[in-house]
Amino acid sequence: MAKSESSFLSSLWADLGIHADYTIIRPAEIGLVMVKAKQGNTGDQFNLAELSVSRCSVELKSGQIGHGYHQGRSKRAAFIVAICDALAQTPTYNIIHSNIFKPLQKKQKASHEKLARKSTSTKVEFFTLERGEV
Repeated sequence: MAKSESSFLSSLWADLGIHADYTIIRPAEIGLVMVKAKQGNTGDQFNLAELSVSRCSVELKSGQIGHGYHQGRSKRAAFIVAICDALAQTPTYNIIHSNIFKPLQKKQKASHEKLARKSTSTKVEFFTLERGEV
């Protein structure tokens, strides 16, 4: 959910039509996080870049707390992630799973497959010829 497209996530939430009683613990806000990397994936860490992230926390009237983080600058998406996190801890888990989580997984899988097909088309096969005396 954190890396999903905010417009797609919003449309899934709107189509679901669940209205939960909640209290906002931490209002949706936008900030930056530092992305770190390692040299050669094994070396020393270094700061790669800053990434915009939105976050929000809510508490349902039934006591479940949900935290939402979303890559980008969408307060609405962070709220939806938080409310889905809280609702996934209740008996409505199956509804959230089939109407939010599954479509997001399906879209992510399709995106990965598209990228794999694109990168396969540019694959280069290298081979060497043996040189020397026969």
